[in-house]
Amino acid sequence: MNDLKSSLESWVNDKFKAYWTIEETKAALETQKKALEGQLLVQKTALEEMIKANSKDIEDLKAALAVTNKAIEDNAKEIEGLKSDLDEVKAEVKEAYERAIRDAIASLRNELSADITAAINDADSKVQGEIDRMSSEIRKMEKSVSDKITQAQNAVNKVLYRIQSLVYVPYTEDGVAVVTRYGSGSIVKFVTLEFEVRPSSALYYLKKDNIKITAHYPNNEQKDLYINNDNDFKVYGGYIVIKVNATYISDSFVRGEMAAFARVHIENVTMGWNLSSEYIPLRMAE
Repeated sequence: MNDLKSSLESWVNDKFKAYWTIEETKAALETQKKALEGQLLVQKTALEEMIKANSKDIEDLKAALAVTNKAIEDNAKEIEGLKSDLDEVKAEVKEAYERAIRDAIASLRNELSADITAAINDADSKVQGEIDRMSSEIRKMEKSVSDKITQAQNAVNKVLYRIQSLVYVPYTEDGVAVVTRYGSGSIVKFVTLEFEVRPSSALYYLKKDNIKITAHYPNNEQKDLYINNDNDFKVYGGYIVIKVNATYISDSFVRGEMAAFARVHIENVTMGWNLSSEYIPLRMAE
């Protein structure tokens, strides 16, 4: 009886443990579900805001594409008209040659008269003039179509690759960027700044020359800083890392007598970029 009692108690305890394990798992799944729903809601809101912010660009793009399609249709009609004109010229030339040949055969000893020769030369000049005119018109239309396509592509790029945000990624707990010297006692100074860029697809077109860095001081003065070369500008994932030459930053800042802040500005008229980072506090390394 004691063994049976122990066996039953053990079985009941195991069932209770299994029950609580199931309930705990259900609760954990419910928590994960709510967290996922929250993340999806945030992403949905961000996407709706981005679509709303770019609605005008999208409408402009539709208008540009409509203009391009209309220009292509109009140019196609004009080209067909030119082809028709060319056919007419060919027919006229053919008739002139045939008439000249008939007149030549009818002339004494089949010698071409001065009038026949003049008629042939006139026909040659006419057809060449028409060919030159049509070739010029076709080149103009091709350039017009090419320009329209370029405009439409630029409109597409402005929508797809417009930089929406530029967020500083600090390397220190207090968010201060540290200015370091290059070599012991050297006057050459650098500060490394990292930023998250959204959308990350815009980074395909972002170049060093699109970036301007300035140092700002409490007395409202500012000083341009710069990136030495392409090796000091790196892109990875959705981030950029900039090694900024801060050699010409204020000596008062270097001596600890005045605060300084860095600011990064990105600009590209073609891509529609014109945005700046926040003011990033700077500190000289110990």
